[in-house]
Amino acid sequence: MAHLISPAGALQAAAWHHGALLGLVFAALLGAVLGGEGVETGTWSLARLHQASVVRGLLWKIAAVLTASCISVLVTWAALWGSAQLFEPPTPPPHVTWAQHITWQAAPVGWAETAESCSRAVLALSVYAALGVCAAAATRVVIAGAAVAVGGMVVTMPLVTTGIRSTLPHYWIAAWMEFPGGAQWELYWWSSSPIGAGIGVPLTVMCALLLLLLAAAWLLLRGERALTPRA
Repeated sequence: MAHLISPAGALQAAAWHHGALLGLVFAALLGAVLGGEGVETGTWSLARLHQASVVRGLLWKIAAVLTASCISVLVTWAALWGSAQLFEPPTPPPHVTWAQHITWQAAPVGWAETAESCSRAVLALSVYAALGVCAAAATRVVIAGAAVAVGGMVVTMPLVTTGIRSTLPHYWIAAWMEFPGGAQWELYWWSSSPIGAGIGVPLTVMCALLLLLLAAAWLLLRGERALTPRA
């Protein structure tokens, strides 16, 4: 709770939540709706009459999801910070000395650190959005696409406790977001990240995953036959 008392700390917590399961559900579901609605109803082929570029249409969908996700982060920030003001700051037990009290208290969070966490959350949300669009384009149904995108990630989450965890996206998303140790399962419903993974490898994996999903979505949406105007 001490982390949420400051506005910067509350915003960082909101970014962490959106880099984990909350962001997955929000961005993937919205991505599935935007990506599958046109294919399911047949309006995607009609829309290509006015905008032939599949890449541009795909990027607009991702941008719309990110915009809505940023609004969701701000709403979550306000909710976390506002709720934290209703409670008194936590105090250490009576037997804790002053020196231990300094260590026991949550370290103040700066805006620079919060900005970094928010930028990391944007990349994670981009992956979730692309996953939703790709799944919906593959299944050609909004509900099925949402179930595949969100359900697939949730069902495979326990596998991070096995020896194949480094092959799962959860593992590298957690490494990229740098969730606080010991609080990932309890607060953010996510997997344990590798210790000392650095920024290079997680960033590379995240970018490769995003590009792979975007390429797959582009191929699937491009395969939808565009209507041709009559002469």
